[in-house]
Amino acid sequence: MALFLTACEKDNLLQNDSDTGKFYLQATIENRVVTRSPYTLTAPTVDYPLHATVYASTHNNAYPNSGDNGQGGSETVAIHTTANFQNSGPQLLNGAIYPKKSNGDPYDVNFVAFYPQTPWTAQADGTKTEFTFDGSQDVMFAPQIVGRYGAGYPTISFKHLLTWLRISIMAENEDVSIAWGKIKSIKIKSKNHVTVDLSHTDSNVANLVTYDNDTPLPFYATGSNNTIFPNASGYTLPYDKFHEVAYVLCAPVVAPVVEVIDGVDTEVGEYLLYIESEKRNALVPIYLYKDATTRFDKSTRAHRFDIKLLFHMGSSVSASGAVVDWFTGGIGYGGLDE
Repeated sequence: MALFLTACEKDNLLQNDSDTGKFYLQATIENRVVTRSPYTLTAPTVDYPLHATVYASTHNNAYPNSGDNGQGGSETVAIHTTANFQNSGPQLLNGAIYPKKSNGDPYDVNFVAFYPQTPWTAQADGTKTEFTFDGSQDVMFAPQIVGRYGAGYPTISFKHLLTWLRISIMAENEDVSIAWGKIKSIKIKSKNHVTVDLSHTDSNVANLVTYDNDTPLPFYATGSNNTIFPNASGYTLPYDKFHEVAYVLCAPVVAPVVEVIDGVDTEVGEYLLYIESEKRNALVPIYLYKDATTRFDKSTRAHRFDIKLLFHMGSSVSASGAVVDWFTGGIGYGGLDE
């Protein structure tokens, strides 16, 4: 079942289906971004539709997928379906209607939604759902809203669940570029699995999601959807200027990250990069800052950080950045150790 509606079709359906109890939903995205893979708009358009998965349920704090659709005398709804939102106005969700009570009043129906549309795996009782991401996807969750026929069009609001990092790189000079050789791989230490708890509601999305499964995620070429950077031939470090080359969407952390080292609480990098070149391998911890002197001090979820890596002779690299949107993230600093 899919949601697809042009403006004219929508207007006609709203006029002709005024008493059928069909679902109409609206969709918004929490903030605007500019890139190829993360969703870039605050509302869907025909050119950039939002392909999502939608769960609808009359159950309390549960979204099973029993196929109940409120039709044929059924008083319950419990379906998982898909939606292709094409604008910010009300759009038809096919396959179900608001069920009615014995006195004719409609039941409330709960909705949650997820992006990307690639199947999410829900528990049989509908209290949790999960997704494994690969670093190229802008994973989003729209928390529960309640709809009732005749009470207007409910709006589902998608929230970004990951952190967006963009990488620009440059060698200090030609000799440095030659000394490092071609970059063969850049990865980031991250979790790659998210679980959303649907058994309760909370205004703070962070209280509904958990992340697990530590794994190195690859970076993806700037301007692509899922092309791993660098390609098989490697990437020669430029030395004329910084070149933005790659991005990754990774699990968020709460900054600053503190670990006990030799019995002392010590701030460590929020993220760790694994860099492999033709002539050396290196680990690069990244420290996140609001500005040149102030450490970033909250969850990185839904924040973007632009990181510039400047490669030097020997085994060092300096990192700096610029304040950016999605929300404003800040600056990333790092040090390179061989």
